[in-house]
Amino acid sequence: MACPAIYLFTLNDTSLQRFNGAIVFFVAAVVVCWALPAVRGPRFGYPIQAISVIWFFIYGLGAKEWLIRGNPNAIFIAYAGGFALLTLALGYLAGKHFVRPGPKIAPDQISTRALKRRMMVFLVLSVLATFYFVAVGGIPAFRPDALVYRFEVRQRVSSYVIFMLRSGQLPVYFMWAMFLLSTTRHSLQQKFWMWGAIGLMMFANFIPGWRNPLMFIAMNLVFIYIFSTKHMKSARIFLISAGSVIGILVMGFGRLYRLSLTQEVAAISYFSQFNTDPIRMFFHWTSAQFSNYSFGFLTALDVFPKLVNHLNGGVIVTTLATMLPGKQELLDEKLKKWSGLDFDGGGLNLTLLGESYADFGVFGLALYPFIYGTIIGLLVRKVEHSPTPARVTLAAFATSSVCLGSLTGLLALSNFWILGGFAFYISLGERIRRP
Repeated sequence: MACPAIYLFTLNDTSLQRFNGAIVFFVAAVVVCWALPAVRGPRFGYPIQAISVIWFFIYGLGAKEWLIRGNPNAIFIAYAGGFALLTLALGYLAGKHFVRPGPKIAPDQISTRALKRRMMVFLVLSVLATFYFVAVGGIPAFRPDALVYRFEVRQRVSSYVIFMLRSGQLPVYFMWAMFLLSTTRHSLQQKFWMWGAIGLMMFANFIPGWRNPLMFIAMNLVFIYIFSTKHMKSARIFLISAGSVIGILVMGFGRLYRLSLTQEVAAISYFSQFNTDPIRMFFHWTSAQFSNYSFGFLTALDVFPKLVNHLNGGVIVTTLATMLPGKQELLDEKLKKWSGLDFDGGGLNLTLLGESYADFGVFGLALYPFIYGTIIGLLVRKVEHSPTPARVTLAAFATSSVCLGSLTGLLALSNFWILGGFAFYISLGERIRRP
């Protein structure tokens, strides 16, 4: 990651010189996140390390692109990203060191009967919701106008159906954890059914046409694998990390290239005016794509408190209101109206830091990341002490939510909250087997 960082931020552009301090601060925060959590073993420092990489792409490289386009608030985004990252790491360390993990429990001591019964409920609900969704709206992902059509379908089938459809991923997470933690060797047939379940879940989440759930599922499966592996070799950690970064780069470039094929003013032609070097262009296009995610944070800086007072916890209230019957607007939809923007599709994602700023201003940039880091630290400490299916699944789910929240927002999107509640409910079925 250091190589593209040095390459991008040593451009011979005098307009970027004032950004040097911000990016040095951000890179220093990333280095701290890679060093401190790994003191007690690299495997359990991986969550905070993975989050730091994603934040670097969103709030670091993304901020640079907005500075090139002439937005002075971009420098604040980079400083805020580094500051929030340090508070996240502080919360993570606090959660790991100030918790009593309780008695040690081996995976083979766990009775999973009640756990499997609760999992089956959500699996059935997900299957029924998938059939209903396809019957009403077809498969939006296969349509050429998927960007707009998927939101029209959501209004027809209601968000509750989509929540139920996506709840099917939770049983698969638990099954994947139990599969990896099992002390017995798996037959070829068991492996076939496990991977088949993962494939079906991925397709069911692909149907509505949203891309983020697929990324969310992939991250969960990777984290569960890491937490469930007894002896995590450094080579595997390196391969997973390198594969993740390459995946992020390819995803960013792919989306921008597709945008160039559908827009009148090709995006690639626009960005080619900055550089002609193919290597520089690749990173430039990719970081430009990820700057779209930091745009919500950038907009929040213009809206709060100039046009709308800070919400002081209103983001949470708005999210909880989506559980009520009828049409309830999420904060991303409200931000779109407040900022006077008009575009096809849904609202404007604030990102995790954008909604933190919307609630409590600069104080929120320290408060929410610290809370998220503490929660992940608590769960990882539990896993470190006793890796059981429920603990592994919850730790992976929390980490993945914070990662994906960097792209969309965690509080503003009720998917995370509702699925998190479902996951916690399933985990309560885990019981210690009587001797």
